[in-house]
Amino acid sequence: MTYSEALIYIDHLEQQPLSPDHQNSINLMEQLGNPQNQMPVVHVAGTNGKGSTIAFMKSILTEGGYKVGTFTSPHILSPLELITINDTSINEGDFAAAITTMQSVCESLVQKSLPQPTAFEVLTAASLLHLSKANLDLAIIEVGMGGRYDATNVFQQPLLTVITKIDFDHTQWLGESLKEIAWHKGGIIKPEVPTVIAPNHIDVIEAISDIVRETGDIMYLMDEGFISEQILMSTGYSKLFHLKSNFFDYKGLRTSMLGRHQTLNLATALLAIYLLRKVLPMEEASIKKGIQMTKWTCRNDIISTKPLIMIDGGHNTGAIEAMAHLMKENFSNHKIITVFGVLSDKDVESMTKEVMAFSDQTILTHPLSHRAADLGSINESEVITIENDYVDALKKALSLMDDRTLLLVLGSFYLAYPAKVWLMDHLKSIQ
Repeated sequence: MTYSEALIYIDHLEQQPLSPDHQNSINLMEQLGNPQNQMPVVHVAGTNGKGSTIAFMKSILTEGGYKVGTFTSPHILSPLELITINDTSINEGDFAAAITTMQSVCESLVQKSLPQPTAFEVLTAASLLHLSKANLDLAIIEVGMGGRYDATNVFQQPLLTVITKIDFDHTQWLGESLKEIAWHKGGIIKPEVPTVIAPNHIDVIEAISDIVRETGDIMYLMDEGFISEQILMSTGYSKLFHLKSNFFDYKGLRTSMLGRHQTLNLATALLAIYLLRKVLPMEEASIKKGIQMTKWTCRNDIISTKPLIMIDGGHNTGAIEAMAHLMKENFSNHKIITVFGVLSDKDVESMTKEVMAFSDQTILTHPLSHRAADLGSINESEVITIENDYVDALKKALSLMDDRTLLLVLGSFYLAYPAKVWLMDHLKSIQ
C-alpha cells in the first residue's frame, strides 16, 4: 500500500459510525499482540490543556536526552501530524506500512464477524504499533474524546495518568454535568498507576477522587491555591518568572506560552515530571531549557509580530474564557480583530458573544470541515461580519489592520491550522 492508497483507505473508513465503546480498539490491539503494553506510557485525558501539557512534558524530556514519542489528535491537513518522535513526524512510508498492517488486521476481524473499526480507531492502533517499534524512553498518548471508551484506552498499566482541565465539551456524548464528563475522562485511570490532576472544579475533583479510591491508586492534585507565580518580566510575547508549588520550586523560568491557563498547564506538566524523574532522571537545567523551548502550534501561537498575528485552537467556552483573560492581561492596548469559527456541535451564538466581548471586530467564518457550524442565524453589524470562506475572512482581517492591531484567529483546529498555513505562506509572499 502506498501513502496515497493509505489515505484513500482511511477516507473510506470515515463512513463507519462512531463506536459506542472501545471494544474495536481492544480487538485491534489484541490481534496485533498488544504491543502498546510493551512501551512506557503517560496517558493524558481532559477537555482543555492536553496538547499544551504534553508539549511541555515532551520538550522537557527531550532536552533531558530522552527519546519521546507522542500521539495527539485530531489531524487537520495530514494524518502524519498524529505521530511524532522527538520533533520528527512519521514519514509517508512508515505511515503506509502501518496502515497496510491495519488493513490486514481489520479484514481478519471482519472475517470473524467482528465490527469494522472506524478511521480513528485504525489511526490510533497504527500509531501505537509504530511507536511500540521505536524503542522509546517514553510515549505520551493523548485521549481523543472522553477517555473511558476512547480508542486510546487500551493500556494495561501506564507509568502515569494525567487529567488536565475538564470543562463542558462534547456533551451529547459525555454528559451534561461536569461529574458525568469527569467519569468519562477518569476512565483511563488504572490500578496501581499514579494519577496527576490539574487544577479543576470541585465536582471534577470529587468524581476523579471516587474513581481513584475504587482502583486503590495514588492521586497527586495540583491545587491552584498552592501555585505561586511571580512574573519578573513580560513582553507580551514571552515572560521571565518564578513558579512554586508544594511539589517544586523553580526560579528564572522563561516561556512564550502566555496566560494563566498555560501557567496551570505548565504546573501540571511539572508535577508529572516530578513523578517521572524517579525513572527518567533529569537535571534542573534541562527542565528549564525544555520549558523555554516549548512551542505548541495553534496555541497562543504568535506567527508574526509585524503584523501581529496570534493563532489559537480554543474551541469551547473554557478556552475562550482563557483567551479573554490573556487578551486583557497582555494586549489591552491593542485593537483586537478576531477571526472565529467552530464546528456544528458548539453553541456558536453564545460563544460568539464571548468573543465579541474582548474583540473590537469579529469576523465569523467556516472551519475547513463539513461539520462547520451554520452561521445563518448570526446577524451582521458594524462589529461582526461573516465571510463563509476562511481565506476571505483572513484577507478581510488583514485589510483592517494597522500597527496597533492584533489579529487573533480563534476556534476549531480545522480553522486554526489551515489559517496558520495560509497566513505564513501569504506573509512570505508580501515580505
